[in-house]
Amino acid sequence: MNLGYVEWYIPVNKVERSLNYPIVTINKTQFYVATGAKSNHFLTDAEFKTREENKEIVVKKLNEMLKEVAK
Repeated sequence: MNLGYVEWYIPVNKVERSLNYPIVTINKTQFYVATGAKSNHFLTDAEFKTREENKEIVVKKLNEMLKEVAK
């Protein structure tokens, strides 16, 4: 079951100090299993909420740029 979290596998022999994560062995190599935080899609949400305003800003800026280069 995927709850939106990502697991990171960190080779134990690449870490200078002991970490407080569970260790698993894969193909005779030990790895720490670190679980990251659940992702937060605030930027995606913000883009959709301001889509109309964003389009207006882009059109305005393009018009300003075209007027400037057409002088």
